[in-house]
Amino acid sequence: MELKRFVIYPIATSCAGKSTLTKALSEKLPDIYTVSYDKLKWQLAGYHRDKHRSLIKEITFGLFEVICSKYIPILLDVSLQDEAEYFYCYKIAQKYGYKFIPIKLIAPTVILLQRFRERIADAKQKGTEISVTDESIFLENLFKKSFVPLGTPIFDTSEIRPEYIANEIIVNLIC
Repeated sequence: MELKRFVIYPIATSCAGKSTLTKALSEKLPDIYTVSYDKLKWQLAGYHRDKHRSLIKEITFGLFEVICSKYIPILLDVSLQDEAEYFYCYKIAQKYGYKFIPIKLIAPTVILLQRFRERIADAKQKGTEISVTDESIFLENLFKKSFVPLGTPIFDTSEIRPEYIANEIIVNLIC
Protein backbone atom coordinates (compact mmCIF):
# COMPACT_ATOMS: atom_id res chain seq x y z
CA MET A 1 0.00 0.00 0.00
CA GLU A 2 1.34 3.42 -0.97
CA LEU A 3 1.86 5.91 1.86
CA LYS A 4 0.21 9.32 1.77
CA ARG A 5 2.46 11.90 0.18
CA PHE A 6 2.92 14.97 2.31
CA VAL A 7 5.66 17.29 3.50
CA ILE A 8 5.33 18.91 6.91
CA TYR A 9 7.47 22.05 6.98
CA PRO A 10 7.78 23.69 10.42
CA ILE A 11 8.81 27.34 10.24
CA ALA A 12 10.43 28.41 13.50
CA THR A 13 13.32 30.21 15.10
CA SER A 14 15.81 28.34 17.23
CA CYS A 15 14.33 27.00 20.49
CA ALA A 16 10.73 27.39 19.27
CA GLY A 17 10.06 23.67 19.60
CA LYS A 18 10.85 22.10 16.21
CA SER A 19 12.85 19.22 17.69
CA THR A 20 10.16 18.45 20.25
CA LEU A 21 7.46 18.58 17.58
CA THR A 22 9.57 16.40 15.27
CA LYS A 23 9.81 13.78 18.02
CA ALA A 24 6.03 13.90 18.63
CA LEU A 25 5.29 13.60 14.90
CA SER A 26 7.78 10.74 14.50
CA GLU A 27 6.04 8.82 17.28
CA LYS A 28 2.63 9.31 15.66
CA LEU A 29 3.81 8.87 12.05
CA PRO A 30 6.36 6.03 12.19
CA ASP A 31 7.00 6.03 8.42
CA ILE A 32 7.85 9.74 8.17
CA TYR A 33 11.39 10.65 7.07
CA THR A 34 12.97 13.73 8.64
CA VAL A 35 15.18 15.69 6.27
CA SER A 36 17.15 17.78 8.76
CA TYR A 37 19.66 20.50 7.99
CA ASP A 38 20.91 20.27 11.58
CA LYS A 39 21.57 16.53 11.36
CA LEU A 40 23.36 16.90 8.02
CA LYS A 41 25.62 19.78 9.09
CA TRP A 42 27.25 17.74 11.85
CA GLN A 43 28.29 15.10 9.32
CA LEU A 44 30.74 17.60 7.83
CA ALA A 45 34.01 17.55 9.78
CA GLY A 46 34.93 21.07 10.85
CA TYR A 47 31.45 22.44 10.12
CA HIS A 48 31.20 26.22 10.50
CA ARG A 49 27.82 27.92 10.20
CA ASP A 50 29.02 30.81 8.01
CA LYS A 51 31.48 28.90 5.84
CA HIS A 52 29.36 25.82 5.09
CA ARG A 53 25.74 27.07 5.13
CA SER A 54 25.18 26.99 1.35
CA LEU A 55 26.83 23.58 0.95
CA ILE A 56 24.70 21.97 3.66
CA LYS A 57 21.57 23.62 2.28
CA GLU A 58 22.34 22.19 -1.18
CA ILE A 59 22.84 18.73 0.34
CA THR A 60 19.58 19.11 2.28
CA PHE A 61 17.63 20.06 -0.86
CA GLY A 62 19.17 17.17 -2.77
CA LEU A 63 18.23 14.68 -0.05
CA PHE A 64 14.74 16.19 0.07
CA GLU A 65 14.23 15.48 -3.63
CA VAL A 66 15.58 11.93 -3.31
CA ILE A 67 13.14 11.17 -0.49
CA CYS A 68 10.27 12.75 -2.48
CA SER A 69 11.15 10.45 -5.38
CA LYS A 70 10.69 7.46 -3.06
CA TYR A 71 7.16 8.62 -2.07
CA ILE A 72 7.86 8.62 1.66
CA PRO A 73 6.11 11.17 3.95
CA ILE A 74 8.57 13.91 4.93
CA LEU A 75 9.21 16.30 7.76
CA LEU A 76 11.37 19.05 6.24
CA ASP A 77 13.52 20.58 8.99
CA VAL A 78 15.39 23.39 7.27
CA SER A 79 15.09 27.16 7.44
CA LEU A 80 13.89 28.43 4.06
CA GLN A 81 15.02 32.05 4.18
CA ASP A 82 12.97 33.54 1.39
CA GLU A 83 10.12 32.98 -1.02
CA ALA A 84 12.46 31.58 -3.69
CA GLU A 85 13.77 28.83 -1.39
CA TYR A 86 10.26 28.06 -0.18
CA PHE A 87 8.88 27.70 -3.70
CA TYR A 88 11.92 25.68 -4.78
CA CYS A 89 11.00 23.02 -2.18
CA TYR A 90 7.29 23.45 -2.81
CA LYS A 91 7.79 22.73 -6.53
CA ILE A 92 9.87 19.62 -5.79
CA ALA A 93 7.04 18.38 -3.57
CA GLN A 94 4.46 19.13 -6.29
CA LYS A 95 6.59 17.35 -8.91
CA TYR A 96 6.18 14.12 -6.92
CA GLY A 97 2.53 14.64 -5.98
CA TYR A 98 3.07 15.74 -2.38
CA LYS A 99 0.86 17.99 -0.29
CA PHE A 100 3.12 20.71 1.19
CA ILE A 101 2.05 21.66 4.73
CA PRO A 102 3.79 24.67 6.29
CA ILE A 103 3.22 25.39 9.98
CA LYS A 104 4.64 28.22 12.08
CA LEU A 105 5.88 27.67 15.63
CA ILE A 106 6.25 30.69 17.89
CA ALA A 107 6.96 31.51 21.53
CA PRO A 108 7.60 34.77 23.38
CA THR A 109 11.22 35.99 23.24
CA VAL A 110 11.66 35.53 27.00
CA ILE A 111 10.69 31.85 26.66
CA LEU A 112 12.98 31.35 23.64
CA LEU A 113 15.89 32.91 25.54
CA GLN A 114 15.20 30.70 28.57
CA ARG A 115 15.17 27.60 26.33
CA PHE A 116 18.41 28.73 24.67
CA ARG A 117 20.15 29.10 28.03
CA GLU A 118 18.89 25.66 29.06
CA ARG A 119 20.19 24.23 25.77
CA ILE A 120 23.64 25.74 26.42
CA ALA A 121 23.74 24.36 29.98
CA ASP A 122 22.60 20.94 28.76
CA ALA A 123 25.25 20.85 26.01
CA LYS A 124 27.98 21.79 28.50
CA GLN A 125 26.82 19.13 30.95
CA LYS A 126 26.64 16.41 28.28
CA GLY A 127 29.72 17.56 26.39
CA THR A 128 27.78 17.87 23.14
CA GLU A 129 28.32 20.43 20.42
CA ILE A 130 25.81 23.04 19.29
CA SER A 131 26.35 25.55 16.51
CA VAL A 132 25.24 28.74 18.29
CA THR A 133 26.54 29.30 21.82
CA ASP A 134 26.67 33.10 21.85
CA GLU A 135 23.54 34.75 23.21
CA SER A 136 23.96 37.85 21.04
CA ILE A 137 24.09 35.68 17.89
CA PHE A 138 21.04 33.77 19.12
CA LEU A 139 19.12 37.04 19.62
CA GLU A 140 20.26 38.32 16.22
CA ASN A 141 19.00 35.10 14.60
CA LEU A 142 15.65 35.41 16.39
CA PHE A 143 14.81 38.50 14.42
CA LYS A 144 15.86 37.22 11.00
CA LYS A 145 12.84 36.86 8.78
CA SER A 146 11.93 33.74 6.88
CA PHE A 147 9.15 33.38 4.35
CA VAL A 148 5.79 32.38 5.80
CA PRO A 149 3.03 31.73 3.25
CA LEU A 150 -0.30 33.45 3.81
CA GLY A 151 -2.71 31.25 5.77
CA THR A 152 -0.01 29.19 7.50
CA PRO A 153 -1.32 27.78 10.82
CA ILE A 154 0.49 29.25 13.84
CA PHE A 155 1.09 27.39 17.12
CA ASP A 156 2.48 29.01 20.28
CA THR A 157 4.71 26.35 21.83
CA SER A 158 4.75 28.17 25.16
CA GLU A 159 1.01 27.45 25.49
CA ILE A 160 0.37 24.31 23.42
CA ARG A 161 1.95 20.91 24.01
CA PRO A 162 3.80 19.31 21.06
CA GLU A 163 1.53 16.24 21.16
CA TYR A 164 -1.50 18.49 20.64
CA ILE A 165 0.20 20.28 17.73
CA ALA A 166 1.13 16.92 16.18
CA ASN A 167 -2.49 15.75 16.46
CA GLU A 168 -3.76 18.98 14.90
CA ILE A 169 -1.38 18.54 11.97
CA ILE A 170 -2.37 14.91 11.45
CA VAL A 171 -6.13 15.36 11.82
CA ASN A 172 -6.68 18.77 10.24
CA LEU A 173 -3.83 19.29 7.77
CA ILE A 174 -2.69 15.92 6.42
CA CYS A 175 -6.13 14.38 5.91
